Amino acid sequence: MVKYLLDSYQTERQALQSIFSLKKMEHRYTKYEIEIACKMVLAMTGRPTVKSIQTILKSNKKKDAEQELKQNTEVNETNFGFTRGASYYGGKE
Repeated sequence: MVKYLLDSYQTERQALQSIFSLKKMEHRYTKYEIEIACKMVLAMTGRPTVKSIQTILKSNKKKDAEQELKQNTEVNETNFGFTRGASYYGGKE
C-alpha cells in the first residue's frame, strides 16, 4: 500500500501525508487489522485511498462489536440466574 501511495501521487509530500495518516491509524487499530484492510482495498479497487482503508476498518470494528454483543446476549438468555431447588417446593433433590 505504501509503495502504491508513493507511486500514485505527483509529489512525494502528498504521498507522505497519506502514509503518515495511515501510520496514525495504529493508535486505534492493530497492525494486523490495518494489514488486512489494506489487502482488501488493494483487491477491490485499482485506486486505493487511505479513506477507503478507514472505512473498512470502521465497518469491521462495528461488525466485531455487534457480534460480541450478540454473543453476550445469547449467553445471558440461557442463564436463568438463581432458581430455587426442588426442596423449596417440597420435592426431593
